[in-house]
Amino acid sequence: RVACLRKAVTLDGSNPEFRARLGEALLRAGDAAQATTELRAVIAELPADHDARVWLAEAVRISGTPADALSIIDPIVESYPDKPGPRIARADIYAELGGTEANRAALADLDHAITVDPGSAAAHRARAQLLERLGHYHEAVEACDAILLPAPDDGPVLLIRGMARYALRELGEAAEDFSRAAELAEKDGSGQLQATALAWQGETLRMQRHYDEALGVLDRAVAAGPPSAFTLGTRGQVLTALDRHAEAVESLTAASHAHPSPPW
Repeated sequence: RVACLRKAVTLDGSNPEFRARLGEALLRAGDAAQATTELRAVIAELPADHDARVWLAEAVRISGTPADALSIIDPIVESYPDKPGPRIARADIYAELGGTEANRAALADLDHAITVDPGSAAAHRARAQLLERLGHYHEAVEACDAILLPAPDDGPVLLIRGMARYALRELGEAAEDFSRAAELAEKDGSGQLQATALAWQGETLRMQRHYDEALGVLDRAVAAGPPSAFTLGTRGQVLTALDRHAEAVESLTAASHAHPSPPW
């Protein structure tokens, strides 16, 4: 999609819609920095209610500046209070900022979005994810169950439920959720979701002491996309448990380079 939109922009660089869609495609492909550049370049040429401003706020948040993202999204919510998309995006920003007030505001935004559009899968999914982040694991599992009942192949929700179940130490059920999420992501070509689900599946198998199986899953996670510190660190712990210490040091060193952290 990025390649096609780049070609469209090359053929007609004066069309702001093409560049906006390129920015959104870059964002979904994991390149938040380049998405920010594209979206900032065209945002003034688009209608005030265009989703490009929401995409820009999301890209800025992912780039590590949630306070700046909030300054972008607040005017959109104020102008379009009953539009679910900006509410969902702002809830993500509040959740990243953290703290009691921000978390309360995030839930309020998501509840409002669901009230306005009860069928919004994105709003229900975001609310389930927020509950998991806040440590309300039983509520998160219930929220995920409600989403999965009519849509059992929702990979992101399976990942969220798996993480909540992992926290509740329902490890067998969690591993099943992660495995299914990874399988669906592979079919959909979603490398990032696949890699994340596999990493968590590997961690869950590690907790169950199924080290050989865990290593195979973590190797698949590394192959699925640029490995995170979590993936590399978990793999290092598994290799340590298997007495493959030289390889463990290599993996743990890579984890510490990806994200400096005392445990690695």
